[in-house]
Amino acid sequence: MGTLSLDLLQRANRSAEQSFGTPRTNVRCAKMTSEIMRLAYKLIAGTRKNLAEQAKVSIRTIDNWKSGDRTVRLEELFHLLDGPEGVAFFQAFWDQVPESTRERWIKGEILRRRLAERALERDREDREIEQLRMELSGR
Repeated sequence: MGTLSLDLLQRANRSAEQSFGTPRTNVRCAKMTSEIMRLAYKLIAGTRKNLAEQAKVSIRTIDNWKSGDRTVRLEELFHLLDGPEGVAFFQAFWDQVPESTRERWIKGEILRRRLAERALERDREDREIEQLRMELSGR
């Protein structure tokens, strides 16, 4: 009987440890939501109805965002990013991403672009070589 209660205690501690990081994430989500609300009132003529239509949510959800009772979910954020003010909403999201993650993403993007440029150069050189071969064999 004693080992069963110890096992339950360990499992309870494990779930408590797993949820330990949640408040920090919730704070980031709340900051992002408040920034999105600020932008929404600045960019989308300040009406709840327009914001609700763009985010594809109810007006009640907008009210919950304003009061801080609810945060923006990814699906709703994607709808906002798809709208005409998407760049401003992306900036609000980007500001909440940790600096180390931003740096890793930027480094990866630079490498992907370099690889794409090199592949284009290689394709161009291959076409030139093929053209020269065709000219040489045609003589």
